[in-house]
Amino acid sequence: MQHGGKYNKFQISLQASRLLLLSQSPISRICLSCLIFDFQLAITNFKRAREATMRKFECIKPKAGAIDFSYPILVSVGQPAKLFCIPKVLCASSDYFKTALKEKWREGKIGAVELQDVDPRIFNIYANWLMRRKIYIDCKITEGKVMTGQYFLAFTAYALGDRLRDPDFKDAVTDAIAYYMIMEKDGEGYKYPLPCDSSINMLYATTTPGCTARRLVEHSVAALLNKKFVSEKFPPAFLVGLVQELSKKKRDDLEDAVARCAFHEHAPGAANCYRNKFK
Repeated sequence: MQHGGKYNKFQISLQASRLLLLSQSPISRICLSCLIFDFQLAITNFKRAREATMRKFECIKPKAGAIDFSYPILVSVGQPAKLFCIPKVLCASSDYFKTALKEKWREGKIGAVELQDVDPRIFNIYANWLMRRKIYIDCKITEGKVMTGQYFLAFTAYALGDRLRDPDFKDAVTDAIAYYMIMEKDGEGYKYPLPCDSSINMLYATTTPGCTARRLVEHSVAALLNKKFVSEKFPPAFLVGLVQELSKKKRDDLEDAVARCAFHEHAPGAANCYRNKFK
């Protein structure tokens, strides 16, 4: 109220000065013009100061959007079931859980969700992401330059993120996949450890066309294409994507593409990337 009163006084004084200006001599008009300018500048500065003050309170949100931390969510995963006790903060990350845990549904009333067809190992990767914002998967090459288990786990985790509708988790997983591909370096540069055909088949069987994980794999394989690597074992969708990638006149270096979030789903702007959101 006090600030509002000051603002109104500025406005009244400004109007009075303008009226007085019409009836004064040229010199007086110059003085009054300067005074009016000072008033206008004061009003502008006041508005800016008020806006700056209000920005400090942007974190304030309506109560209806608050998460209830009074009880955790019980998630039953796999067969036989393995139980995960997750803080309800999980709802803030996953649109799937937000919907499933609404009070009008059975899951929302009892605070429990069943994911019988999900591998507990994969859900544990997701649970660790929720709590620690890291992707916990070992990075060991098991067959020469080809990685098997690590890619399989990462691709399955990406598919789970797609199902749970958690884009930040999916972006983090694509970064993990990219890390596997660029973590080795020799005198000639990077030689990416490639996923085996069974892992690529699994990825294309569980994800949608054009998704970021598919684009990342197509980009990486195209950059290091070895004719011996391609065979009839791969799904047609992968081969089509690979041909499209190879047809590009210019292709970014993988590291550069990853650094600029080329394989992320988030909205444009560094502030929307999990790398900055969860520092």
